[in-house]
Amino acid sequence: MPQSAGPTPVRLEIRPGEIAVCGSRLVRIKEVAIDGKVEVEDLASGQHREVTLADLSSRQSGAIGVALDTQAEIGRCASDAVWQNAAGREAALANLLNDRGPLAQRAALTASQQKVCVRTVYRWLARYRDISQTSALIAHRRGVRIGSRRLDGDRERLVTKIIEQEYLSQSRPSVEEIVRIVHQRCIEGKWKPVSRNAIRARINQLDPRTRTRTRLGAKAARLEHTPTPGHFHVERPLDSVQIDHALADVIVVDERDREAIGRPWLTMAIDVFTRIVLGFYVTLEPPSVTSIGLCVSQACLPKEPWLAARNLGNIEWPLCGLPKVLRADNGRDFRSAPLRRGCQEHKIQLEFRPMATPHFGGHIERLIGSVMGRIHLLPGTTFSNPRERKGYPSEEKAAMTLVEFERWLAVEIAERYHRHFHRGIGATPLGMWEHFMKGGGKFEIPGDARRFRIAFLPMEERKLQRTGLQLFNLRYWSDALPTFVRHDEPLTIRYDPRDMSKIFVKAPDQSYAEIPYADMRCPPISLWEIRAARRHLAKQGNTQVNQMALFRAHDELKRLVAVSVSTTQSVRRDRARRENLERERKLENSAPSPPASTIDYSREARELPVELGEPRSRR
Repeated sequence: MPQSAGPTPVRLEIRPGEIAVCGSRLVRIKEVAIDGKVEVEDLASGQHREVTLADLSSRQSGAIGVALDTQAEIGRCASDAVWQNAAGREAALANLLNDRGPLAQRAALTASQQKVCVRTVYRWLARYRDISQTSALIAHRRGVRIGSRRLDGDRERLVTKIIEQEYLSQSRPSVEEIVRIVHQRCIEGKWKPVSRNAIRARINQLDPRTRTRTRLGAKAARLEHTPTPGHFHVERPLDSVQIDHALADVIVVDERDREAIGRPWLTMAIDVFTRIVLGFYVTLEPPSVTSIGLCVSQACLPKEPWLAARNLGNIEWPLCGLPKVLRADNGRDFRSAPLRRGCQEHKIQLEFRPMATPHFGGHIERLIGSVMGRIHLLPGTTFSNPRERKGYPSEEKAAMTLVEFERWLAVEIAERYHRHFHRGIGATPLGMWEHFMKGGGKFEIPGDARRFRIAFLPMEERKLQRTGLQLFNLRYWSDALPTFVRHDEPLTIRYDPRDMSKIFVKAPDQSYAEIPYADMRCPPISLWEIRAARRHLAKQGNTQVNQMALFRAHDELKRLVAVSVSTTQSVRRDRARRENLERERKLENSAPSPPASTIDYSREARELPVELGEPRSRR
């Protein structure tokens, strides 16, 4: 390969007769003393003086620096054959300068050897004396030099004006549109049309950051062109965990008809030190506080119960524990009170990225990108953008249900990603965790799994009324309520939007009391179903919404879906959401529970008169 990776260093040979620059004067070196002093002769005045080596510089610096840069650029762009030809000329000139005898005879011999005329040899020699670099002897192409401009003043000003006013605007016209506008203006001005290449060349010479800022905005320019040379450093697992949402690039199908119902949402958490995926949550619901809470719960709690409930007990997923810092973006759900209070309660420091700086969450962003790359291999993928999709019938090819996609994702993470070499850490994520544990590493997990899950659930403030607690038009009651809260006293309620059949209230001993429906005959219902029932009642003009009306509307909606012959994606998606919520309730109810009660809950509850008295005053 030619040695053209960079400009050849400028050298000044210290010997008598050599021409150099001293200050702003051209001088000839006359004599070099042992102590470093140099006697020079001013070429213009003929005066002799004594200077130091530090006072001298090469003729090839300073005023002709631009020429040097140009020659260096020519050298970098030259092919191997062109460079070898220039090197041959340099060797020929070296022989010419080293030989003795008349210069004319030596020049004629060199011209004969190089098969050029004598005048060409003299031109080579003049260029080489000015710039003693191999690139100075590269043959110049005939014609217009690259980068030169040949438009007259009027057309040059026209092109510049149109680029500034039209191309550098939020409307973002294409280059072809700018060519059309310039061509039209040239016709109107009776000028010779400007070529497409000339216009494209001037656009390409624009500052990239300015072009992005004026066309796409300051945020896009900052994201694309701002340097990010920093490195995020952590010393041990669970020191820093990053969490984020993403819409999965795949369409899933419903359990019943195996028809497309849309793309699921994915929430993931990654440990920065080991790059292990601590937890994830897949749902058809939009990102919410619930998604974050369930993902954090899976991340911090042992995975064995979760895997066993899904018949995945044979895969290995060891890392869990309370993180020191949880980092997230500035989304409203991440800044919500439930997440903030849950982190405070369990001594987790919650930090947010600086605004408009996604590279501060680079680890979770790269993880999501890697997972999406694998998802693109699944049937029904939507790829990252329509260009990649290229007519692929995603809905027709969709084949995986949400349950199957969740199982696939768990196996993909635990069996492939965790065991795959990661260049960022120089090992596999699982290997990093095993190395940490073999070195005596320690970590902490929540002492009470149930209490930990509840701490991250959505919350509302309510007051205890004589009729119980009211939440989303549902009434809740337990005989334990009057023992730890006074009548009309505010308290914080936690609830799981997937199952509104019970709520959770913190008792004086800091445990959570489970408060069921006041009417035990009411079936479990999700918050999404409550809102759907409200919309159904509003369409019917029913403004008096109460508990019984909600459940009647809910039953009617279920009946309509069951008997509907419609195959619209929205109907299938709603049905799949309901079935998925029921499945999650069953999975959580299959977890270990306290000893069974002797009460037979299969029998219908009897209505008994209840009188709520005033609670005793606290001392």
